Amino acid sequence: LGARLVDILSTPSDSGDWILPNLEGFAVQGFRDVSGHEVLKLVRARGAAKGVQQIRYVKIADCFSLDGEVYTQLSQAVDVFRVY
Repeated sequence: LGARLVDILSTPSDSGDWILPNLEGFAVQGFRDVSGHEVLKLVRARGAAKGVQQIRYVKIADCFSLDGEVYTQLSQAVDVFRVY
C-alpha cells in the first residue's frame, strides 16, 4: 500500500480532481516499499500543480529502504523534513 498510496496522491484523477487537495503534510512509518523517490515525486507534483496545496512537511519513520540520495532533495523541497 505504501508506494501505491503515494502514487495515488501524486496525480489527479481522470476528472482532474486531486485526492486530499488541501494536504500540506505527509508522514509515513514502517513502509518497506518506500524508497523516498516516491515521496519526492509527490512533493514535486503537488508543488507544480494548480488547485492543490503544496506539501510543506514530510516525516519518514522506520522506512528501511529509504534511499540516502533523496534526503537532500526532500529537505530542499519542503519546509520541514524529518527522518526517524
